[in-house]
Amino acid sequence: MPLQAKKIEELKGGLKGEVLLPGSEAYESARKIWNATIDKRPALIVRCATTADVARAVSFARNEAITLAVCGGGHIAGSALVDNGLVVDLTRISSGPCAAAAGISGWSPASSSGSIPSDPIS
Repeated sequence: MPLQAKKIEELKGGLKGEVLLPGSEAYESARKIWNATIDKRPALIVRCATTADVARAVSFARNEAITLAVCGGGHIAGSALVDNGLVVDLTRISSGPCAAAAGISGWSPASSSGSIPSDPIS
C-alpha cells in the first residue's frame, strides 16, 4: 500500500533534514551507492541532519509498518537500500569525531573506513 501524502508531509514537518521522493534529482542521487549492481528504489529517503531526525524516521517506519534500511558511510552496501521502504540516510551526519551521550569519543554514523585512523584510540 503506498504511503499517504499527508503522512509524508507530517514527517517532513518535524525534520531538520529532508525527505527525498521518487522523481526528484536529489532522490536519484541519494539512492545510488558505490556498488552499481545494487539498484533499489525506496518509497522515500530521509536525509537526516540530527539524531532527532533519525529517531523520527525510525518511528515513522515502525508506525507505517514499512521496511527500514540505513545508509551510512558505504559499508554493508547490500543492506543500505531497500525497495519500497524507507532509507535513513546518515551521510550528512559525518563531521568527524563525535561525543557519545556517555561522554565517550567515537565516530559519526556516516564515517567510512578511509576517514577513521588506523589507530583511533591513540
